[in-house]
Amino acid sequence: QAEAEPAARPIPDDERVTASVNAFGFKLYERMAAQPGNIAISPWSVESVLVIAWAGAAGRTERQMTAVLGLAGDPGGVDAAFAAQAKKVLSHRGKSVVVAGANAAWIDQAAEIQPLFLGRIRAGYGADVLQADFIQSNEVARLSINRWVAKRTRNRIEDLIQPGLLDEMTRMVLVNTLYFKGAWACRFPEEQTRDTVFNTGTGRRVRVPTMTQ
Repeated sequence: QAEAEPAARPIPDDERVTASVNAFGFKLYERMAAQPGNIAISPWSVESVLVIAWAGAAGRTERQMTAVLGLAGDPGGVDAAFAAQAKKVLSHRGKSVVVAGANAAWIDQAAEIQPLFLGRIRAGYGADVLQADFIQSNEVARLSINRWVAKRTRNRIEDLIQPGLLDEMTRMVLVNTLYFKGAWACRFPEEQTRDTVFNTGTGRRVRVPTMTQ
């Protein structure tokens, strides 16, 4: 008599979220890498802010976003898993490394938002929920968003929302910031930096300061 196969181990929500972020990140990179120029992206940041929009979606929109973001399992479990990851990963303080991330949702003051949605994005994604008057004062809202971003990026990003991007049709703006500062594991001695020849992608040769060890 054949022995019964052991039951498959249930996949915890945090592992599901990690797999979805990784899969989404590879798809996002594939699209972005096809464009010219250098890129630097944080798949976790992109997905975490899109998941806030997903939390308020329904019907066909929700199904499409679930497929694109690779989400699986109970929505409450997804929320809790993202919250746990954010707490663990995006508030790291070490001797030589600082990682800090934040989410925020600016909602037009005239919009009616369901309390369940507000609760999910506050508890599940740690997002600041702020009001703005996009209809009458979208420029004031733009400056307010940019001040929030500047504060959370140690003034590295001061003008995220450009003039004219918001208008009277805007109802919600979702923002994610990610700040990282870390020391090299093996530091480059400043006195070892010297001008050397660098070959550009167009075939030009230029002299640039180059770190060496």
